[in-house]
Amino acid sequence: MRTITTSTFRRFALAGAATALAAGLGTAPVPAAHADRTHSADSSSPAVGHRVSPAEQRRAANVDVKHLERVSKPLRISERDGTAPTNVEDETDGPTVTYRGTAGEAPAGVTSHRASGNEGALWPYANTANPNRQVGKLYFDIDPSAAVSWKHCTATAINSENKSTIATAGHCVYGTLSTGARGWYQNLTFIPAFENGRAPYGQWTARYISTTNNWFYNASFADDAAFVALNRDSAGVALVDRVGGHGIQFNGSTSGFKTSLGYPVTDSRWPGWTSSGNDLYYCQGDNSYYTSGPYAGTMGIYCRMTGGASGGPWLANTSSAWMGTVTTVNSYKPNAATLFAPYFGSAEQAVFQNVRAR
Repeated sequence: MRTITTSTFRRFALAGAATALAAGLGTAPVPAAHADRTHSADSSSPAVGHRVSPAEQRRAANVDVKHLERVSKPLRISERDGTAPTNVEDETDGPTVTYRGTAGEAPAGVTSHRASGNEGALWPYANTANPNRQVGKLYFDIDPSAAVSWKHCTATAINSENKSTIATAGHCVYGTLSTGARGWYQNLTFIPAFENGRAPYGQWTARYISTTNNWFYNASFADDAAFVALNRDSAGVALVDRVGGHGIQFNGSTSGFKTSLGYPVTDSRWPGWTSSGNDLYYCQGDNSYYTSGPYAGTMGIYCRMTGGASGGPWLANTSSAWMGTVTTVNSYKPNAATLFAPYFGSAEQAVFQNVRAR
């Protein structure tokens, strides 16, 4: 695959990516028409978005972190059924596009770029050091009424023009509400470097949310991805300027050594562990890609992390400062030993383009 790398961010679409998207999806990467799409939007648009109301933003800003820690439950990571995902795109549907990350402020406690391989263990280094500095818990409310039902996933700060973008799973922003209907989750709150109730860099609320068309309309795990634009903090500082942001890649290699990160809570699929979701865990190893069958369009890695780890990054090409490239996010778990993730292709790139300059 041809690789296109951008070291600085400019507000334009790469020509190669635009050609691939136009050919494969019938639209340009940053169509203004889908900027504020909701469930009633044109179902042919590659990205579906939701603008968070000012009232909801204010509610989220007033949520106490300690309260969230006490009452939230992990969003259960799906076992999925045995049917193949819908609308699986060709893994070579466009040129490889990589956006580089930035470390932001000088990180504390920089460590080696590779820890010992494993299928699920406590992250051994400081939460304020890379990569935990950019990875955190994403809280949200799945109850559309005046009551609340808090859940949590994992998300990652991504470098972009707005310096305020996070990557997570589609099912962490849009899915089944407490009423049984499908809808956008509310009061999204991101806490980077979370550890045991501590929020060393504060909490960041959502202003715009976007997921793939295929997740929104079909709940297809082949495109279970989302990007969220956050507000600046109380001091007016953007997320990436505060904690740094990892890079991201689309239409890249379908294999290679990955580090998966997340905030899991132990369930029956992870016996022998007592993870409470208050600390970062990780898995490492080479992933597999599935071209057909029930796992078509997704990638698997040996990993025992469970609910709460959803949306956590798969990092590749990590530097000695533990800054890397997000290649996908934790999505579903059909068995105890394997964690699956969507392949980040042109559909995911369209969602990123929909968020990155807002």
